[in-house]
Amino acid sequence: TNANDVVPAFMETGTYRPRASVQTISNAMDVGSPSNFERMQDLFGTAAADFAPFLEADGWSDDETREAMRDVYTRTGYMLDPHGAVGYLGIKKALKTRPNSLGVLLETAHPAKFAEVTESTLGVTPDMPERLRAFAEKEKEAHAVPNNYEAVKSIVEG
Repeated sequence: TNANDVVPAFMETGTYRPRASVQTISNAMDVGSPSNFERMQDLFGTAAADFAPFLEADGWSDDETREAMRDVYTRTGYMLDPHGAVGYLGIKKALKTRPNSLGVLLETAHPAKFAEVTESTLGVTPDMPERLRAFAEKEKEAHAVPNNYEAVKSIVEG
């Protein structure tokens, strides 16, 4: 995770303490009360020791995230977005104790979506893919929807 390290703190202390989120450069990870935590407890149990055989959790600062973005770009020419950089840091740490393992990182966002962070970190402006540009240029729409299944279903089905 980024600085919103509720799960890593749980793994370290054994106490789950949700809190207000902190704003970071990897903003999709800015969650102080992860909605998936209850699902994780259903899968693994309620104690940190129940999670331990299946989960490693670490938190990374914005500075560490930016350094990972710079490192990867300098060595390979590949531009990580901030979220991918957090994932990269997790894989990099995990592989230190697993010398015969392979880590796979699947990026879920393009660095152009986070152009400000990418430019200030790498000094390079990422090319905006046409599909992302077309999406960004669309007019935003918002609809107030009552909290019930049928109302949401009618909006989704159009």
